[in-house]
Amino acid sequence: MKEKAIDKIEKALEKEQMDKEQKKEQKITDIYDALQKKHKLPAYDVLNKSFDIDTIDPDSKHPIKEIAKKIFERTDSFRKILEGIQQSDTSIVSMIEAEFLTEQEHETINSSIRELMRLDRLLLYAELTNTENDYATFIIDTQKEWSVLKEQLAPIIQKLSAQWKKPSATKTPHHYVG
Repeated sequence: MKEKAIDKIEKALEKEQMDKEQKKEQKITDIYDALQKKHKLPAYDVLNKSFDIDTIDPDSKHPIKEIAKKIFERTDSFRKILEGIQQSDTSIVSMIEAEFLTEQEHETINSSIRELMRLDRLLLYAELTNTENDYATFIIDTQKEWSVLKEQLAPIIQKLSAQWKKPSATKTPHHYVG
């Protein structure tokens, strides 16, 4: 009897949590829809799939700024990883990965870093002006470029992943200290 009561309570709590999450997501999509109409932003689902914007605070006073920062988190993490591969003297892992790549792949990475830096500076400008229009420009430009960057980088990332499966990939002197 006690177990049934506990199960009922647990199910009620789960339902309540799901309802809260659905309300939060609905609030975020409503806010985004208004911003999308005002600034001609990309579709919510497209942006959310790439940048997980459904995790922003729906009660934020500046939702477009929160969305832009969420997007930046994703692009900046990729930029840092790519920079590590190109500036491989700081990490043994990066040194090994840099050796896996062809000159053309390094050029693709350099080009991607340049584009990611352009987007970084676009957000920096939006932060400086602190206007919705400049944040919207960052969001629109980043979504367009992100699609291209993903296509260009996917084969390189897959190659890097596959290279780590090969036993020769990790053959470096154990005494290496940088």
